[in-house]
Amino acid sequence: MTLIEMILAIHTRLKSECFTDLVKETGLSHSTIWKWRTSPPEKPSLRVFIKLACYCGLNPSVDQLEPLL
Repeated sequence: MTLIEMILAIHTRLKSECFTDLVKETGLSHSTIWKWRTSPPEKPSLRVFIKLACYCGLNPSVDQLEPLL
């Protein structure tokens, strides 16, 4: 799975989950979750991406994360 495919998978999952639960479980701000739900960034911050990837059960490799450094 490529980085872009992971971003789209996270976006799809976030759209189907309860907004309040997402904020509580990920520890991210309301505005960050809202931005990802409406339109995910092309180059997200590494910290936010890792939190959301873990929440969605994704395990990206270091090579896949390199563009976010």
